[in-house]
Amino acid sequence: SKLPDVIVRTAALIRVGTDLGQVWLEEWSAFKRRVRHLAYDQIRGLADALEQTAVSLSRRRPANISVERQQDPDIEAAEKEIKRLLLAGAELPDELATKVRSLVFRKGDGKIKRSGDLILLRNLEGLRLNRSFADFQQISFVGQLPKLKRLKLFANLETDLSPLKELKNLTNLYLQASRADDLSPLGELKNLTNLDLQASHADDLSPLAGLTNLESLTIQNVNGIIPVLPNKFLKTLTIENSKNIDLASLENFPALEKLVLVNTRYRNLPPLGSTRIDLIGQSKPR
Repeated sequence: SKLPDVIVRTAALIRVGTDLGQVWLEEWSAFKRRVRHLAYDQIRGLADALEQTAVSLSRRRPANISVERQQDPDIEAAEKEIKRLLLAGAELPDELATKVRSLVFRKGDGKIKRSGDLILLRNLEGLRLNRSFADFQQISFVGQLPKLKRLKLFANLETDLSPLKELKNLTNLYLQASRADDLSPLGELKNLTNLDLQASHADDLSPLAGLTNLESLTIQNVNGIIPVLPNKFLKTLTIENSKNIDLASLENFPALEKLVLVNTRYRNLPPLGSTRIDLIGQSKPR
């Protein structure tokens, strides 16, 4: 027996962290029609497959996705109050601001009235600014948070990424910057181990060659040539929604364990030995 293709595809998308909302909207009706015809053993197999996926995800949840962490109640209370004050546009008490280690702003939280107030959080190590904060015309304040280690930033109206080069301690970066065409500031982030990048206007990926400690790289909506990364650490490379990506340099990645291509047109894919290759959606050679 065989599970419906939509389930197999969905499980694969879960594993690479793709948003499933649109997938289910497009395929839910077809799935319902097909699931009615499954035999008992197929239903049992479906349940087992989903359970195994959940267990796998709980064990392998990437550290770079979240900027939140467990902490003592005093710090947690300070962060909650600072978040409230930022959204209200109120003054930040210094005794609270210096306690803050992590801040997460999600869609629906509202908007920070004065983004410059964030520079008062001198000890901030983790920051997430959701899409609702993409109306920031500049991200200069980010460069004044030198202790940041984990950053999730939606800067789709920003073209200048130069403030990011000041974040020398950054290890995990998720960046949406659809209008940025110069990625050179990212090449200064020598301590990055995890990078998830969306930059549809950037065709020159060569600055990424400076990231010598990368272990996981995800690029979305980016075209060009994957540069040679002069390190022995990159284990996972994921490329999503790219129309013309050159993969010739992958033969120089000795530690690469997994290559995932999602809805991507690629060229010059070399033999990769034992590297696992997952082609998802409309991925195929040009």
